Amino acid sequence: MDSSRMQSIGLILLMGLGFLLVLQMNEKELEESEEQADNQEETPTAEEVAEEASNTLSIVDTMINDTLMVTVGDTEPFRVHNVDSLAGEDLSNWADSIIDSLSADYQASSITEITSSEDVVQTQEEVVNEESFAVIENDDIRLTVSSKGGQIANVVLKNYTNHLGKPVQITNDQSRFRLSIDTKTLGEFSTNDAPFELSVSEDSLTVTAKAIMPKEANNGGFTMVFQLSPTGYTVQHNVLFDNGDNELYATDNLRMDWQQVMLSQEKDITEERRRSWLLYKEKDKSMELVSDGDTEEMESSYDWLSAKQQFFNVTLRGSKGTSFKDGELSLDIPEADESIVKVATFENIQLDFKRGTDSVAYNFEWIFAPNDYGLMMGYGQDMERITRPKFWFVNWMFNFILDRLFTPLFAWLEGMNLGYGLIIFIMTVFIKMALSPLTFKSYQSQAKMRVLKPEMDAIKEKYEGDQSKISQATMNLYRRTGVNPMSGCLPMVVQMPFLLAMFYFFPSAIELRGESFLWANDLSTYDDLIQFPFSVLGSSHLSLFTLLFSLSSLGTAWVNLKTQGNNMQAGMEFMKYLPFIFPIVMLFIFNSFPAGLTYYYFLSTTFTLVQQLVIKQFFVDEDKIRAQLIAKKAKPRKKGGFWDRLQEAQKKQMEEMEKKNKKGKKK
Repeated sequence: MDSSRMQSIGLILLMGLGFLLVLQMNEKELEESEEQADNQEETPTAEEVAEEASNTLSIVDTMINDTLMVTVGDTEPFRVHNVDSLAGEDLSNWADSIIDSLSADYQASSITEITSSEDVVQTQEEVVNEESFAVIENDDIRLTVSSKGGQIANVVLKNYTNHLGKPVQITNDQSRFRLSIDTKTLGEFSTNDAPFELSVSEDSLTVTAKAIMPKEANNGGFTMVFQLSPTGYTVQHNVLFDNGDNELYATDNLRMDWQQVMLSQEKDITEERRRSWLLYKEKDKSMELVSDGDTEEMESSYDWLSAKQQFFNVTLRGSKGTSFKDGELSLDIPEADESIVKVATFENIQLDFKRGTDSVAYNFEWIFAPNDYGLMMGYGQDMERITRPKFWFVNWMFNFILDRLFTPLFAWLEGMNLGYGLIIFIMTVFIKMALSPLTFKSYQSQAKMRVLKPEMDAIKEKYEGDQSKISQATMNLYRRTGVNPMSGCLPMVVQMPFLLAMFYFFPSAIELRGESFLWANDLSTYDDLIQFPFSVLGSSHLSLFTLLFSLSSLGTAWVNLKTQGNNMQAGMEFMKYLPFIFPIVMLFIFNSFPAGLTYYYFLSTTFTLVQQLVIKQFFVDEDKIRAQLIAKKAKPRKKGGFWDRLQEAQKKQMEEMEKKNKKGKKK
């Protein structure tokens, strides 16, 4: 028997003698407990003594068996070495110090006895099963791993705060991730079923979680490794399955389940839910999303899966050859719990498992990141699409406007260190100037229609009651003057994609998050300078930017009415009031929209009003337009043009309708 083993046995005997001595001291002191309670100023409680005894017993148990890593809260872990490491120390002195410590603690205790060895065993099991945590961090994120199931228990983005000023906690222990497999001796076994022994590297960038397996595992098990880089938002998650005596795993089917609880970070939960989705990208395909309340059964391989919130995302993908496929994807909204935005669930995702080998490694990459377009683009696999909405129509057009126009312009202005309020102002001016030729064309077409209005009224009066002749005469008037009534609508249609793109760009621009301008404390959410002690349509505030937007829209409607006059047909006069109703409706709809967006719409409508006044005053002369139209009517026109073909088609249509009417009368 070697010296180390002799020392271990000696230590165990010495500790046993120490406990006997403590028990004897405890019996003696119990008789004088009341008297000591009166004399001592500070006496530990029974709970404190029990806690100290449990801690001491756990240390003894750990030193006899193996090494235990303990981490409490966010403190640095400490290591208690095994008994062999004490071979060169003075064991008798060390044992005396332990006995003295126990004697002092038990002296004031109300514990009367330790009835049996079962009590000691129970305390040891509680220590083994007690949840512990290991913390690693870099410059950007702090990640906590739990010993229960080897779960990621907490992830904090260190450089971002929520609307309460606290660090953004992008995930917590409400979220779940597990790998499950069928075994020969344990049945269906998942990573959640095992406690883990945690250890942290010296640089605090790596956590190793080794599963504590039962004897039935036949020396099999698995180990998880979570690794950070010195900077960045990615976590390398490596899982090593050890087949032990090649008798543990009974199938080639490894299953993954992941439930991501999206925690609320912003002031407006409604807006946050509106812009949060479950996203996925199939291999060699574009990004798709799962709608609220839906469940999709998939039969394909994925590049990545993502739970995307308004400004942040949690994304998972395979790396180093690991891939996953199939499964069910679902997205739910817990309406009653406003601390949770949505819950994204990825169930029964399949991974290939090579059962015949001694060990199998799987490599995942977690991304806990802000929705920054440039940052996500750097991860490849079209991850920048996570920061963009999924348009159900002409998706390519909106992506072109956002990716090729707005994003580069915004980044260029941001690089000039301008305030974000000024950046939005400059972008608005740039967009309105770029679209000004279309605005001019639209206004010019409206001016031509105003010039022709007296002649159109005369046609209606001449053929009153005969709609077909009114249409024919009107088309003939358009043909002779060269006026296209649709030319005024086309420029407005062309501008709509830009307005809609802005509708999605500003509320999701993380650059605006937390940035103040004028009275708005945060451009990424509504401004609530005006507040009420009561609620109106679900709001107890009035957004000043939204109010200004509505007022500028009313001003534009008033100018248009004065300029165009009443061009409505008989029975349609109520339509002229719609431009005045629309801004009032928008006041309630946009009241809780982000201040950056309503500020942009206020600027846009104001510039539109200014453009109309300037064009009318300096660029459009209705008398000159009238003279041009009269001159065109006097000119002979070549036949075969657009209006001739349109008029001929309309004429044939009217003749066919008359024939059908005559046949109907004969019958």
